[in-house]
Amino acid sequence: MPTLKGPFCSKPIWQRKAYRNSQACRSCALLEGSSLFLHQHDRPTPFRYQTLYVSYQLYGSAVTAIKISILIFYRRIFSTAQFRKWIYGVGALVLAWLLANNLVFAFQCTPIRKAWELDSPGHCINHLTSVRVLQVFNVLLDVTVLALPVSAVLRLQLSTARKISVMAIFLLGGL
Repeated sequence: MPTLKGPFCSKPIWQRKAYRNSQACRSCALLEGSSLFLHQHDRPTPFRYQTLYVSYQLYGSAVTAIKISILIFYRRIFSTAQFRKWIYGVGALVLAWLLANNLVFAFQCTPIRKAWELDSPGHCINHLTSVRVLQVFNVLLDVTVLALPVSAVLRLQLSTARKISVMAIFLLGGL
């Protein structure tokens, strides 16, 4: 637990009652495998870790399905050969991200059961680092998918105001 001290707190942060009872403390304790300050019903169980293990796989699949559906939508609207090549290229990158995401989270521990049975022998990769790296690529793919139709819209024979309006509509997908 962090031990932040300063002019606003006389005790380390983990000793303050408000922090011990907060959801942030419980979430950090769950992810770090610590049961410090958690009530009996809040303590991590193998079932919770199994659920977390499966949810990472489902998250990657859901995000990929959304991006692929947007790319298919673009393919249907913009039918030039050059734009289709871009769509297929970005789609391949999205599928590569899904493969990397699922492989990293499926095999994050050796043996695999160590992901939910913390007391079993074996080792795991640094979970936080892998999440950060995968999410950086996820955000880059998000920006790429959202920016893809901008060049096609700029080539349309519309007034500048209408081009900006059409681009704004496509960029609303990022909200």
